Amino acid sequence: MQKRIEVQKIDHQLLWHPFTQRSSAFPPPVIVKARGIKLWDTEGHWYYDTISSWWTSVHGHGHPALVRAVSRQIKRLDHVNFSGFTHPLATELSRRLYLRLPQELSRFFYSDDGSTAVEAAIKLAFQYHANTGNPQKTQFAHFENSYHGDTLGAVGVSGLDDFHAPFEKLKFSSYRLKAPVRPVPTTSCTLNPVGNPCPEDVWRDSETRLRAEADRTAAVIVEPLIQCVAGMLPYPAEYLKRLEKLCKELNILVIYDEVATGFGRTGTFFALDQAGTVPDFLCLAKGLSGGVLPLALTVTTPQISSAFEGFPVRTFFHGHSYTANPIACAAALASLDIFERKKVMEKAAPVRKLFHEILASWCGHAGLGDVRFLGHIGAVDLISPLTRTSWDARLKAGQRVYRKSLEKGLVLRPLGDTIYWFLPLSVREKDLGIIMQRSLDVITGVMEELSKEGPLDGNNTPSGSPRDV
Repeated sequence: MQKRIEVQKIDHQLLWHPFTQRSSAFPPPVIVKARGIKLWDTEGHWYYDTISSWWTSVHGHGHPALVRAVSRQIKRLDHVNFSGFTHPLATELSRRLYLRLPQELSRFFYSDDGSTAVEAAIKLAFQYHANTGNPQKTQFAHFENSYHGDTLGAVGVSGLDDFHAPFEKLKFSSYRLKAPVRPVPTTSCTLNPVGNPCPEDVWRDSETRLRAEADRTAAVIVEPLIQCVAGMLPYPAEYLKRLEKLCKELNILVIYDEVATGFGRTGTFFALDQAGTVPDFLCLAKGLSGGVLPLALTVTTPQISSAFEGFPVRTFFHGHSYTANPIACAAALASLDIFERKKVMEKAAPVRKLFHEILASWCGHAGLGDVRFLGHIGAVDLISPLTRTSWDARLKAGQRVYRKSLEKGLVLRPLGDTIYWFLPLSVREKDLGIIMQRSLDVITGVMEELSKEGPLDGNNTPSGSPRDV
């Protein structure tokens, strides 16, 4: 096995990491093993994987049932063209998921990841209106600060300018709705707002805009109950209920992006279970395979699929080479078995409750602004303990917490100056207690260090600190 320095050298010379500025990147840890909720590097150091390896790992790493399922399936059928054939794993996985979904959601289109699931939903919504005599419905509505992926269609319905501004001229027609979330950072705490009333000013804005654009709007896409990349911002379920009713009236389709929120993350199997609503499209990925292999789904209704019947102009000419890959489907079926056989949702409830209690106890902490949570997802905003305001972005407070967390055996990857936890459902109370105490210690230590450094000077450098932090 290559040594750490050699791997890091080749990495720096040849690799281009996602969401990473090469000019300021520090040598990443070289991970060689993962078990449960821990990652091991080449030096034998281990880290709590508090973000589930980019929100994918549901049952922890290396779960024996998932390993067995993948090993068995690769010996039987590794892959087959899903355009001309079918196979039992895809049909069984669809059947099993159908039993967990509202009965209206009964048409399953397979793809590879979250972005491709969203791409399929966008194209299906667009073509549905063309096929049903409404070709003028060509634009899409989405939340401000929304994120639905990085392929061009997904970028077209995303509202995070930091990520997607360079591609503005490539976007198709879309418009933004106010998100029903509290602005952050704030020194009071959001906690869990899902049961709260919908903010009336936000709803009036949404209703007014959707009514005005109804004749031209194909669909509205939302992350149900929580905007993840925007900073793990939960919001009231009542908004989704109002949205569903209005969109049915206006013949606007509703797309739920549950790529991140599906498979137990929000405290129910799907976020839509808490909302009590049924979208026209449901996008799934990440935890679908248990976090083992790329696999995604766009689920829709018979009403939508019937509009594509009739050869040839009504056909949905869209697909991917690895659509419904049998090995990935085998992993997904094994993951569902784990949920059912091990009663994962029931066993996770006490840990989830403790997680919420710990976060709620942090409200008012000197270095923390807003505190919020939903299911196994939690987040806090970093603020100055002295001024109780946001840090200057040039100080990179979040990145400092990330680097320090690695030294303490944690992965606290930030979203700007928001620190979040996206915990696997397999985390236990003992490990949770260690994770949260270490997290608070790291955050507190970094906030104290930043306070001692003083304000930025005229050269945009923190006084008494090196330029590159």
